[in-house]
Amino acid sequence: MADWYILNTEDKSFRKAVTDEDKAEAYRIVRSKDKIVAQDQVGDAFVSTVFLGLDHAFLDHAFNEDRPVLFETLVMGDERDHDVWRYHTWQEAVAGHDTTVLSLLPTRSKAELEAVKAILEPLILAQEGARKESPAPEEPEQRIDHDDSQNHYKNNIDDLTNRGREWE
Repeated sequence: MADWYILNTEDKSFRKAVTDEDKAEAYRIVRSKDKIVAQDQVGDAFVSTVFLGLDHAFLDHAFNEDRPVLFETLVMGDERDHDVWRYHTWQEAVAGHDTTVLSLLPTRSKAELEAVKAILEPLILAQEGARKESPAPEEPEQRIDHDDSQNHYKNNIDDLTNRGREWE
């Protein structure tokens, strides 16, 4: 069974909801604007990143289940409609949201592409390290049908690189 978590809206940390009062608070947060990490309109696409409140690690066994999966980026509209990525922390969610928005924008120069790569490469290394520490279970109960969140940053760098070549 998945666990509920409470978001501290001041420092963006979270804690497990234990009591009924905690669970009511967690539910209040996910029903409020406090859950919003970021939202952006990019052309026809709307990108929304939110705190989920409910641990979604049970949906995707590629994640290290010792850490809750509590944040999600969703693209609505455009050719990437319903693309979804999930994260463990507020900071990962912000970086994932920004990466998604950047991947939807046309790349204007090689310098811009290099700047994006410099931001994303440390995140790729961190995700690869987390993946090595967490082997997948032998028989997953469910598998969510979306792009592998663990490869989100790398996929967007590849996409930006390909678009950068169009302007060279």
